[in-house]
Amino acid sequence: MQDGKALQSATSHFFGSDFADSFGVQYQGADNTMMSVHTTSWGLSTRILGAIVMVHGDDNGLVLPPRVAPVQAVVLAMRDEKTAAIQGFDGLIDSVEHRLTQVGIRTEVDASAGRLGEKHFKWEKVGTPIRVVIGSREAKEGTVTLVRRDTRGIKHVSLHDLENTISSLLDRIHVDMYETANAFLASRQVAVGNQHELFEAFRTRNVFASAGWCGEYGLEEKLKRENGLTIRCIPFEPATHSPKCFWTGLPVREQVVIAKAY
Repeated sequence: MQDGKALQSATSHFFGSDFADSFGVQYQGADNTMMSVHTTSWGLSTRILGAIVMVHGDDNGLVLPPRVAPVQAVVLAMRDEKTAAIQGFDGLIDSVEHRLTQVGIRTEVDASAGRLGEKHFKWEKVGTPIRVVIGSREAKEGTVTLVRRDTRGIKHVSLHDLENTISSLLDRIHVDMYETANAFLASRQVAVGNQHELFEAFRTRNVFASAGWCGEYGLEEKLKRENGLTIRCIPFEPATHSPKCFWTGLPVREQVVIAKAY
């Protein structure tokens, strides 16, 4: 997250027979006796939506990755005296929506009355990746004005290149958002070899600290109780290969990642 804390999301849990005992979920064993089933839980929860908000959002609202955004491009059709005087303006708006929808871009038209700034604020707040502005100037020039939500970058493109340009831009936004988030994560990753280095790493900000761990029973609880830290995961590709535990100095059993969590 943007404050450097860890958010538990995709997890697996072994519940044993606790839920089965509570709800009477049983099966008949080989010896004909009835026994409670053992259950597990796997996958993502709805908190992943919160993670998207917290990782990518800014002070102006949501910033949604294009591949999960319900609306990928919104057409802001300006309704004023100038556009009212342009013959075929409504048909142009309909054509733009149809062309984008035909190539699989989730598109919506905002033809409501109001100033352009109000429309921009509305769709910026909900995180729509691209805003497509069409006013009198665009209609006369055969262009559209594209505004990115993530960078607020503005681009003027020809109507002839509309589908390819927006499709490519959505892909570019996806890559840029991922790289930005990944760079932030990398900036918060540190390697520690002992207790002093661990506490020094957390002294001024929250980080993800990689370290060797001996697997001592109770160490996680002690870390959490006294320092507010927990072992978040045992990565398949660890960033460290420490031979000694950061806490006890004993030979390591695992390389782990330590962080503060919500």
